[in-house]
Amino acid sequence: MVKSSQNSRNILRVAVMVPLYRLFDYKVAEAFEADVLIPGIRLRVPFGNSSKIGVLLEVGSDSDWALDKLKVVQDVLDTKPLLSVDDLDFLTWVSRYYHYPMGEVVSYALPALLRQGRQVKLKQDQSFRLTTLGTDVSSMVLARSPRQQALLTFMKQEDRPIAGSALRVWHKDGKKFMTELMAKGYVELCDSSAMLTKRPETGVSVANVPLTIEQQQAVDRVNESLDTYNAFLLDGITGSGKTEVYMRVIDAVISQGKQVLVLLPEISLTPQIESRFRQRFSVAIAVSHSGLTDSQRCQSWLSVQHGHAGILLGTRSALFNSIPRLGLIIVDEEHDASFKQQERLRFSARDMALLKAKKRNIPIILGSATPSLESISNVLNGRYQKLTLTQRIGAAVLPTVKLLDIRNQRLVDGLSGPLMDAIKKTVARGEQVILFLNRRGFSPAVMCHGCGWVARCPRCDVNLVLHKKLGVLRCHHCDYQHRKKQQCEACGCAELVSLGIGTERVERALVEEFGQDRVVRIDRDSVRHRNDLEVALAGIHSGQAKVILGTQMLSKGHHFENVTLVGIIDIDSGLFSVDYHAPERLAQLI
Repeated sequence: MVKSSQNSRNILRVAVMVPLYRLFDYKVAEAFEADVLIPGIRLRVPFGNSSKIGVLLEVGSDSDWALDKLKVVQDVLDTKPLLSVDDLDFLTWVSRYYHYPMGEVVSYALPALLRQGRQVKLKQDQSFRLTTLGTDVSSMVLARSPRQQALLTFMKQEDRPIAGSALRVWHKDGKKFMTELMAKGYVELCDSSAMLTKRPETGVSVANVPLTIEQQQAVDRVNESLDTYNAFLLDGITGSGKTEVYMRVIDAVISQGKQVLVLLPEISLTPQIESRFRQRFSVAIAVSHSGLTDSQRCQSWLSVQHGHAGILLGTRSALFNSIPRLGLIIVDEEHDASFKQQERLRFSARDMALLKAKKRNIPIILGSATPSLESISNVLNGRYQKLTLTQRIGAAVLPTVKLLDIRNQRLVDGLSGPLMDAIKKTVARGEQVILFLNRRGFSPAVMCHGCGWVARCPRCDVNLVLHKKLGVLRCHHCDYQHRKKQQCEACGCAELVSLGIGTERVERALVEEFGQDRVVRIDRDSVRHRNDLEVALAGIHSGQAKVILGTQMLSKGHHFENVTLVGIIDIDSGLFSVDYHAPERLAQLI
């Protein structure tokens, strides 16, 4: 151990964003003031023959290396930490537990633009609050302007600033009515960070929908534990109102001036949940997932990190966001396999969310209609508290399940005669059908009819999947792909046959029967961007699409009122798998 010759602390331990299992020591240039060298800031440092971005973890006076061997920091990029002490503690634990380089783990916590060393400013959403005049005046003075009157009444009920984005949800011309109130001196602009100041319980926005006894008990149990760590498993059957329980608890947390993290398993669920939350809450809501542009993700990250956004909705990567006033974590569909990342840092977002909640001493809700066996075991062992919702809201009843024995059925592109008959009758009534097949592509294998050769991935040694529209064979494990060849690579025979079915093949059969406009496919191949999903969902909700075909992306959390028939194709494939979780996941799907 070599100590600095001066008494000053001028050695910086940095997590450089490279895939190396170690931290790096650097010296401080005299030009940099000591008071800005706070753990959590970004540094530009020399690394080999280039420069890299790193995050400062520690300031000290000693190093394992001779001082004259240490390089000097090139630039300090931040005046305030982007990552808090709590964030760095969490990231360090993740690095050690998953045996993954700290620099790479830190890169998960920052959006791409910040990882590149960019200086990005938050584009603040305008927020509005009542003036003293607006607070004191009676809403009746606006009797001749009913929209202005309704908006003023709404703001008085909220008793807190209103985000501009929330106005657009309240009414398409909400901004116009707000401008008119400003002109009369009833409303003024304010910093959106004021939206998270603590407010009295009377200002909490509450839906008109009354809670069931079970819902109220669940809300009360969680609200009693808002100031300490507790893990709750919310086990509620489909349609029992789990989302309403979430929103009631979120109300209570936001009332304390805290922030909420809501983790969702699929990108496809975010527009639906975001819409419901924006209609319900007046605070700014941030969204984080891979479907956003780098600029959008950076703005979302900054809005949460600066405390302007009260709610963060996101997929598993949102877990790494810096959330300074985190007061609650919700993991919706906690059983879903999508919460487990299978590449690079192979982490379980559900398990890491539990750890984060424990470290921050806050409650966490794990919600599911079909809880995982691990969570059920944790309830039995006393690690989780179980909240149960057994009643469906309204007059909803559970569907009838019918098992089709296809051993003696002739299948056409995976569809049996009885299933096609049921689909035709449903469409004829003007109703909608959902067909589920958890296999993308046209067919899962291509075989030579002459010698039995099967196209396999040279990296993973698994069958390549045929994507006929693109004309490629693709590996669904590592994304390796190449153009489909017309001849066998082993014997040169031109008789190549497609084995098995995928969503693309079933879609072709459905389009031939019902027409292109009445069939919509939702999977990772057809929905690559957020706009693609919104267009598909718009077609479903408008009633234009009658037959909805998809993979697991379609099976979670969507609410299609006109769907009266659901078909699961090739259900046996879920029972015969090398994954011991397969039967459990099949049961959860059904």
